[in-house]
Order: sequence, then C-alpha cells, then structure tokens
Amino acid sequence: MFQSPLVPWSDTLIGVDSANYFYDGSRLLAGDTPYVDFFEHKGPLIMLVNAVGQALAGKAGVALIEWLFILVAASLAYATVRDLFGPLAAGIAVVAMEVEVGYQLHYGNRPEEYVLPFAVLALALLVRFVVKGKLGWLASIGFGATFALAFAAKITSAPLWAAFCLTIVVMLIAQRRWLDLGVAAGGFVAGAAAVIAPIVIWLASKGALGACYDQMIVFNAEYASRKTAELAARVGADWLGDFTVMVAVGVTGALLVWAIKHRRDADPKRGIGQIALLGGKLTCGQLTALTSANLAALMSLLICVSLPGRVYEFYLMLLVPCYLLPMAFVWRAVVTMARGGLTSSMVACIATFAMVAWSVYPHLADVGVRVVISAVNKVLPAQQAVTDVVKTHSQPGATVQVYGNESWIYLESGRTAATRFQYLATDGGAPDAFTAEINEAIRQARPELVVDINGGFVSAGLATGYEQVSTSARDGIRYDIYVRR
Repeated sequence: MFQSPLVPWSDTLIGVDSANYFYDGSRLLAGDTPYVDFFEHKGPLIMLVNAVGQALAGKAGVALIEWLFILVAASLAYATVRDLFGPLAAGIAVVAMEVEVGYQLHYGNRPEEYVLPFAVLALALLVRFVVKGKLGWLASIGFGATFALAFAAKITSAPLWAAFCLTIVVMLIAQRRWLDLGVAAGGFVAGAAAVIAPIVIWLASKGALGACYDQMIVFNAEYASRKTAELAARVGADWLGDFTVMVAVGVTGALLVWAIKHRRDADPKRGIGQIALLGGKLTCGQLTALTSANLAALMSLLICVSLPGRVYEFYLMLLVPCYLLPMAFVWRAVVTMARGGLTSSMVACIATFAMVAWSVYPHLADVGVRVVISAVNKVLPAQQAVTDVVKTHSQPGATVQVYGNESWIYLESGRTAATRFQYLATDGGAPDAFTAEINEAIRQARPELVVDINGGFVSAGLATGYEQVSTSARDGIRYDIYVRR
C-alpha cells in the first residue's frame, strides 16, 4: 500500500490507465461533463473516486481512498473466511490476497481495487445463503447494490455476480423455494436500481447518458469483439497460457465432483462428509455449492478478461473472492495432513482445492521478482525527456494532444488535452468511429503540440503543418513530438 505512485513520498510514475482515471477526476472538478467533454470507456465510479480524492488532498487523497477500499475488503474477507475455517486459515488467505493487491498498487489507482470490497461482500452474502440458507430482502438488495457499484467501476466484473446469482437460483429452484426466489430476484433488482438510478439521473441531467452508453457499452463491446478475433487467430504463448489455466480450472471442478461423489458418509474419517477433520463448518453439499460458484466465476472471468489476448495481471484482483476459500481450505488441509488420518478421497479433495488456488494464483512463487519490478518502476529518462520537451514548447496550462494511450504526459507536464480524447487506443484497438472522431477533432483543434505514440499521428495523415522537434523511446513505445508551424 505504501508503494503506490500516488503517495507523497513516491518517485514512481503513475501507471498509464491510472493516469487516465486521475485525469478524469481532475476534469470533473474543473466542471467538465463526463463522456461528453472528455472520453472514458470505464464506469463513472472510477471518475468520482478520483475526483473526491483529489478534492481532499490531490494524489494523496486518492491514495487514502485506495487504502480505505482495500482495508474494508480485507476486513470483510477475514470475517467471512474466519467463520468457516478459523482465524489462522483466514489470516493466511487474506495475506495471500494482500500480496496480490500490494503488487498491483505500483500501477496506481485501478478500478479492480475499488471492486474488491463489493466483490468480497457479495461472497460473504453467498456464503451466508449457502451455509445458513437465509436470503431475505436485505441480503438480496445487498447483492444487487454491490453488483451495480462494481459494474459502475468495471463492467468486466459482472461475471462474478452472474456466477454467484446462478448458484443461488439453482439452489432455490432445487429446494422449490419459489417465494424466496421471488424475494431474491426482486431484492436484487431493487438494490441495483437504487445505485444505478441516481447515476442515470445525474448523467441524463448533463446530457451525457447517450455518450455514456456509446463509450461504456458500444465501445467496449466492439473492442472486445476485435480482440477476440485476434485471439482466435493466434497460437502464441499468451493464448496457450490462458487456455492452460482454463483447462486446469475445468479439471479441478471434475476432480472435486468425483471426490464428493465417491465419499463414504458412514465414516467421516474415510470420506469428506462434514469436513470434520478440517475443523470447518461446511457440509459436503455446501462445499459443493460454494466451489461450483467459485469455478463458474473463475471460468467466466478468465474468459472475459482474456478477450484482449491475455489475462492482464491487474485483472487477477477481480478473482480474489474466488480463491479466498480455497486458500483457507488448503491451509486447514495441510494442518490436518500433519496430524495424520487422511484417506485417499480426502487427499483428492485437498489436491482439487490446491489446483484451484494455484490456477488463479500461480505467481505467488515469484513475489520477490515482482517486488523488484515495483521498486524499479521509476520515471525513466525517455519519459522525463518527453515531459521536458512538452514544457519547453508549450505554455503552462496550455492544451496539447497525446495521440495514443499515455495520459501521464498531461499530469507530469501540467497540460490538458486539446480535444475530448485525453487518450485513445488508436493502434487498432479502438472502434473505427472513435478513431475517426479523434482525427477530425485534431484537425479542427489544430493543437500547438502533439505527442505521437508509435507513429499513429503521422500514419493518420495529421502531421501536415507540423514539425518534429523530438523523439525518444522506451520498452517498445516511441514518443515523437510535433509542434505546429
């Protein structure tokens, strides 16, 4: 938490996407209308968080909100797992969770962080339903509200709730609890509406509702479809790695079903029965339900976040609720194994949960490498050179244009975007309509300075009347700076 580039003592450069959100917050505070005056294809929650944080204490204020969200998520996670597997197992699971979250913080504030407390709360409500069978109006409303809040931060978090809700629906139908099913559905809709309605009213009052739909839904849908086509045509290591993880998760589910099907209820020491040897409070059926929900969430999330071509590491934070219980279960199993008394079916169940944990948490083994990566994620000479040139060739507070996805340039140089596009993935990821819009906006605005990322500005035929004054590169990214003649 203390390595975030937003804290006052950090000399780390804010991450590319994080800079976009920070810029969004600054434009909200300046009175701009989201989705109309500035582009963003994420939900409004990430903008509001950054605006509130900056209003409180600039970058440090955003960092404080980061910490608050993560601490709330950790507390909820600990309480949920502790009730099932005890304090020590809960502590182990939460520490594993914080290792992942801590590594990701070196990018700066990300929507995945703000989804965490809502995702863990949804897990807690699911556990309460599966273990105690209780699902009243309040819990159902909570499910809907947490979904809407997470969706407003990052739409790809939706499959997590879809998997959890599917588990609840299947269990209620199997138990013929039709009234409870109606309560669950009504409560979910009411909770989601209570969150979404004020956002819709706010956006509609500013004339931004249509633009929000275009950017949050249409843009992301077309972007995902383009990347899916690219993924299908590839046989690279990234794709094979993702496919391997998905297969591992699928095999894990099959093994667990086998282990449970072949248990021997007559003798708990020879089967998994009430999981008595592990000191947990789950029956076999409850364990099956929770594991099924976790596996469904894992599969849907992995497929969803693999659309851009690989499982980006920061997306793994969305999977935290899926591996909290397996991590705790594996720890209890290790303790039980040390005491002896396990049979083949119990070992099969333990191995199954170990596979789940490893499938979604394979990078625990190289935590040391990641800490080193975080430590050296400083402002590089090429980046400093870009900032210096922008400051030299434009006046403080001037409007300039970055042609690509590098919004940190605005933040580091103290400039604002000359068009509503402070960033856009113009390298083939953005839909054609949006690329055409930014090109036309640049032709109309004729900014005095343009930072061209990887030659897109030139290849789009926009460099006429501009003179190149600088070029630099880092990690395969080239920065060519042009000034208007």
